[in-house]
Amino acid sequence: MFQIEQGDMMRSLLFVMLYFSVHCVAYAQELNGACRVYTNKMQWSGAAIADGHVLTIAHHGLGVGSVVNVELPVERHASDVRVSLRGKIKRVDKRSDLCLVRITSQHAFRIRAYKISGKNTLVKGGNVSIRGYIMGEAMVSDVP
Repeated sequence: MFQIEQGDMMRSLLFVMLYFSVHCVAYAQELNGACRVYTNKMQWSGAAIADGHVLTIAHHGLGVGSVVNVELPVERHASDVRVSLRGKIKRVDKRSDLCLVRITSQHAFRIRAYKISGKNTLVKGGNVSIRGYIMGEAMVSDVP
């Protein structure tokens, strides 16, 4: 009859666990880059612009090195399911009212970044879609 030794069983179990953990990371859940940035006292909107980096406003008054939370919705902007990750303010430019936050939490998510263009792609008379959060609720507004 076929016998499996305890050592072989443990190696097989470890192999299966490693296989599935790598498989899960490779096919990680996608988070939408339109996010909410917050501390215990305030909140504002931001957008992921690159892997692990969020662009947001600078008039919140926090300085470089301040710790914030970045809440990203699962799959789509208006999703009720959101993941909160820790971040740290990397750069602040008060003159242009821009702030760069680096996500510092270890995570196995893919964050869909929004592209930033160096040129004006707007069409005169066209609409722009603005995504953000007001009082924690997802907002989309099309404005001329």
